[in-house]
Amino acid sequence: MENLPNEIANDIIARVGMGCCTDLFSAQLSCKYFKKIAEDDYVYHNLSMHKCPITEWEILSDQQRAFIRRCLQSNNAELIYRQGMKSCFSDVDMNWGCVLLEAAERLGYLKAKYARAIVLLISSEYEGMEVGIKLLEEMTQSRTICMQVPACRERFIEVISSIWINNRDFQLPRCCLKEVTHKKTFDLYSMDQFEVTGCYECNADIEVRKIVGYIPLH
Repeated sequence: MENLPNEIANDIIARVGMGCCTDLFSAQLSCKYFKKIAEDDYVYHNLSMHKCPITEWEILSDQQRAFIRRCLQSNNAELIYRQGMKSCFSDVDMNWGCVLLEAAERLGYLKAKYARAIVLLISSEYEGMEVGIKLLEEMTQSRTICMQVPACRERFIEVISSIWINNRDFQLPRCCLKEVTHKKTFDLYSMDQFEVTGCYECNADIEVRKIVGYIPLH
């Protein structure tokens, strides 16, 4: 391994981190060379935080805080996403939370786009709801992206289940007002797919109701 060019070694270690952050920690402990390679910004940028055992109610050690700072400095999209969620739901700072979610989205993290759409839909502001509907509408334009929405929803639920929900200003939106022509049977939706009904407002109403049980809404 030590005879490999640094670029290849970095890519190998980054792929380990993309699978699971705990695998990267194990690699760092295995030898000094791995530890040195793992300190590259590229590794921290691509590191998967999905199984990172850090929850809001834990008291973070200095080492954990340093780790989080390093990931943020390296533009780790997944950690920026988690920080955005924390700002929206725990810190009651919707504006900053949406800024962070949009930053993660620009880094190509689709789950951040989904989260920003949901947050804006339940934000109790009409302008925010309109943007949220538009974001979900954009996710219907590609079959490939549509198929990823259930995973985005699952990750959203996982994150809000691991943080304190202090923001009590969220409301259950009513996006579609065409009750006569668009009668929605919400009990028929599936958590395994993303409903595309032909009405973007209906799509938004249905999607919010899939996560309503995990967020206190008025």
